[in-house]
Amino acid sequence: MYLRNNYYLHFKAESELQRASLDATRTTRHLEETIDNFEKQKIKDIKNIFSEFITIEMLFHGKALEIYTAAFQSIQNIDENEDLQVRDQLYCIKDRIRGKFVVRSKSKARSVEQGKVLEQGKVLGSKTGLETGARTRPRE
Repeated sequence: MYLRNNYYLHFKAESELQRASLDATRTTRHLEETIDNFEKQKIKDIKNIFSEFITIEMLFHGKALEIYTAAFQSIQNIDENEDLQVRDQLYCIKDRIRGKFVVRSKSKARSVEQGKVLEQGKVLGSKTGLETGARTRPRE
C-alpha cells in the first residue's frame, strides 16, 4: 500500500506539474500577446501624433510661405517714381501746415511763402502764384 500511495502521489504531483507548466505557458503566451498589442498600439499612437504634428507644421509653413510670397510680390510691384510723387505730395502738405507751400510744376519747383512766389530768388508777384500757372495745393 505504501508503494501504491507513493505512486499515486507521484502521479498526482506530475499531473499538477504538467497543469502548472501549461498554465505558465498559457500565461506567458498571453503576456507576450499583451506586450505585442501594447507595442503595436504605442507605435500607432506615436505615428498618429507625429503625423498630426507634421501636418500642422506643414500647414503653418505653407501659410507662412504664402504670406512671404505675397510680401515679395508686393515689394516687387512698388513703383519708385509713384512713391516719390506721393512723398512730394506729403511734404507739400507738411509745408502747408507750417505756413509754406511747395509748388511743383513740370519744369521747376517753386515755393510760396507768406504770399510771395519765389523762383530762383526772384519774386514773381501775386499772393497765390496762380498768375504764373503754378498750383499752390496738391490735387487730392
